[in-house]
Amino acid sequence: MAPRKTYGQAGEPTQGGTKRGPPRFGSTDAQSRSRGGFADQGALQTSVSIASHVEVVGVKRPSYGKEGRLIKVFANVCDASVPEGMIYQYDELKVYAAVQIYVGDDDKEKMLNMSFNRSLFDKMQNLFQDIFTPRAVYDGKKIAFAAHELDLGTSDKRQFDLTTDNGPERPPKRFIVCLMKSSVVNLEYFRMLQRFTKGLQSYDNEVQKALTALNVVIRMGPSMKYPSRGRSFYMLEGKSIGLGLSVCQGYFQSIRPAVDRLLINVDITTGIMYRDGPLISLCLEYLGLRPHQADQLNPEQGLSVYNRIRLQRFLSGMRIVPVLAVSGAHGRKGKPVLVKRLTNKNASTLTFTPRGGGTATTVAAHFQQRGQPLQYPYIICVETLSGAFIPLEKCDVPSGQHVNKDIPPEAVAAIVAFSTKPPMERLAAIKKGVELLQYDQSEYVKAFALNIKSDSLPSQINARVLPAPKLEFGRKTTWTPLLGSWNMVDKQVYKAASIKEWMVISYASVSAGRMLRRWLLKWSKYVSMTVELTTPIIKFENGLSGNISQQLAVAGGQYKAIRECLPELIVAILPDHGNSRMYTEIKHFGQFKGVATQCLKVGKCIKAKTQYWANVALKINPKLCGINVVPASESSKALSDPQNATIVMGADVMHPTPGSVAPSYTALVASVDKLGADYIARSGIQTSRQEMISDLKDMAKEGIQAYIKRRSNVEKITIASAKPKRLIFFRDGVSEGEFEQVLKKELPLLKAACQEAGINPKITFIIVIKRHHIRLFSENLKDIDRNSKNLIAGTVVDQAITSPVLFDWYLQSHGGIKGTSRSGHYTVLHDESNFTPDALQSLAFLLCHTFARATKSVSIPAPVYHAHLVCGKAKQHYDPSRPAVSDAGTSGSTEHECIMEQHRSEFKAKVHHNQENIMHWMVCNSLS
Repeated sequence: MAPRKTYGQAGEPTQGGTKRGPPRFGSTDAQSRSRGGFADQGALQTSVSIASHVEVVGVKRPSYGKEGRLIKVFANVCDASVPEGMIYQYDELKVYAAVQIYVGDDDKEKMLNMSFNRSLFDKMQNLFQDIFTPRAVYDGKKIAFAAHELDLGTSDKRQFDLTTDNGPERPPKRFIVCLMKSSVVNLEYFRMLQRFTKGLQSYDNEVQKALTALNVVIRMGPSMKYPSRGRSFYMLEGKSIGLGLSVCQGYFQSIRPAVDRLLINVDITTGIMYRDGPLISLCLEYLGLRPHQADQLNPEQGLSVYNRIRLQRFLSGMRIVPVLAVSGAHGRKGKPVLVKRLTNKNASTLTFTPRGGGTATTVAAHFQQRGQPLQYPYIICVETLSGAFIPLEKCDVPSGQHVNKDIPPEAVAAIVAFSTKPPMERLAAIKKGVELLQYDQSEYVKAFALNIKSDSLPSQINARVLPAPKLEFGRKTTWTPLLGSWNMVDKQVYKAASIKEWMVISYASVSAGRMLRRWLLKWSKYVSMTVELTTPIIKFENGLSGNISQQLAVAGGQYKAIRECLPELIVAILPDHGNSRMYTEIKHFGQFKGVATQCLKVGKCIKAKTQYWANVALKINPKLCGINVVPASESSKALSDPQNATIVMGADVMHPTPGSVAPSYTALVASVDKLGADYIARSGIQTSRQEMISDLKDMAKEGIQAYIKRRSNVEKITIASAKPKRLIFFRDGVSEGEFEQVLKKELPLLKAACQEAGINPKITFIIVIKRHHIRLFSENLKDIDRNSKNLIAGTVVDQAITSPVLFDWYLQSHGGIKGTSRSGHYTVLHDESNFTPDALQSLAFLLCHTFARATKSVSIPAPVYHAHLVCGKAKQHYDPSRPAVSDAGTSGSTEHECIMEQHRSEFKAKVHHNQENIMHWMVCNSLS
């Protein structure tokens, strides 16, 4: 492989943090490590050794970065070594339920949930210890691994008959576990895994099998003790947060390959569960009712259709346990069933025909005849997937049940408060999690001879602090934000918008409207925005009962009658609570009628301090074609090189919650200036949970055309000079397993867009994600933010915990406010410009400083942050008055297609031409 030509300056790292000595919380010698200290990675790596024959999905690491001040940090990982032996894989493992004839066809296959599968597998191992000693491990789906060859007979396949209790007055239920030998994960696979960590082996099927086996091994023990989800497991001691929800702390664990070693990444996570207990109590709590208000669940009196549907969406798919009464025994629990829907009739009027025949009767009468009269016969019932009707009061919600739906906005603050932990508190919780995992005592870990060095967590590794970029404001004022933060004192926005025609509509308070006018006039002057109309029209409207769109249209007409023109900005003051519908309608009106809108909460307005109003002015400025801040020319050479016009793009996909067949929404933003500070956006809609962006070509083409047009018109340069010579593309939300799809599908679409737009730029394609569990810590006062105690902005790690072969790095680009900051993880999939690590790391850090609505550097580069915001505004692309479309999971593909077609026909991808080429998606933090 020919050496890469590289672009970018690189110097030797300077030493940092040496005057204060090592961090206070542990040395790195063997004695300290045995006391629970910190494992030290060692010297800074300066060269990369990846064999030429190694193939990668992406770009091989060209070298390590050198720029910046060298520091030591700690990561939430510990070392592990692979077993020296063979592991036997048993594939196509299925758990069958031999269903009774009255339910369905005899011996009908039925796939069961993972938790139940694991319990059956455990029961099988207990009953057949002569075969399963030492014990095998199972992923809960279809793969099992054993450290020794299981005696399954000459055909290497065997069925195990198991029975479980099926409730009173019913025979035990019979299950069949079928086990078939698939392959041997032999010693050579683990040697190949070790070779992969040293850069001598491609990531192939054998390496993947070895990693999969090891991850199943470490997950087996916790998954048998605690509720689990993916690679996380959760404690049952939860905290109720209202709305029928509880939160509990969990622990994430994963084995991952790194440079020259294997690591176990351990982190804390938060589980959001349905509150266990009586279902009727959960329903009342969700609707904001008191325990004595059960009569409000009567559909003929207190329960509106709206609230019933809202409650139904919250409960559908939930697992409940019927509380049965058989032969006079009260309170006996039945088997778990799934909620399909809520009935629109109460138990006294809802009729059914008993299974096996008989006379139709009501649900209430049925329980009366069985000697268990209902306490609440006039409230609704649950309908299960099998079609059974069960009164709410006869249902319990089992513990440990995750919520797979959108979380109510009212619950978000409580969830954030529960999950937010300062860095050192989080690290202590992680270490407690390692103690709970008890790797050294796990019978599964021992059986597979996996050596896990728990006392090496956290591991000390090398990092660098990149120099902060210089920013330019109005009047050519420059500022270098050393800690990723700045304010607008003595500064003006780079390009100030002029507010010529504007009005205020208050849905909460007239006085708040007057206060807003006064403060906005004051702070717009501070940031150099011109407000030509100093006495705007202020209107008061009732948003709870009125038609928002109609009110705004009438207000616009009244404004035109007075001012002989329409307003270019509407500032709306909303109530503190229950404003979601109003907000969506206002935003929809603005985007599709061509007027900028800014929504504010009344409580924020009344209690606001100076900084709040300054921030509001900074949000409004980009919506009216203004630019708040740009990189100074000396910090943005990669972008502002006149010989290499560079366009920057960001893209994201937002998926619906699990179980929903709602569509996925896509967004692409593209820079339209030479400094990567001004952007346009395009939105799209596609099949539910599809990650690859179908409309990428058309979106990117429009972005390129807008870039060329804007630069040639505004900067007065030729079309040829305005055509991009380089395209840097940041893509959010793609997992490592999808990298190959991106290269095969999205990269060709991007190249096709360039071709159709008449350009042939060198493309650099970078994946950036935040959904990972690596956390970085330090107690060295020189290296942390004095307020949040997080690592200072600009901390970058590109060795020790990164990929053995891929060009990737972790960048903590923001100082953080509360909790423990999460770094962005960057992976270069394609790079025709052959950038150096220093060049790309510095560029990413620079773009984290150009997010328009903030006076701080943000956690990911501005273009991909903008794309994420645009995806989140997808609901605003539908007419708010349209009838609700059911997005609940359905069984038929035809029904899925019908729902998708309805969404496509109603989704308005194109906003009004007044809005399509400005940053209309910028919102105020206080409301979003």
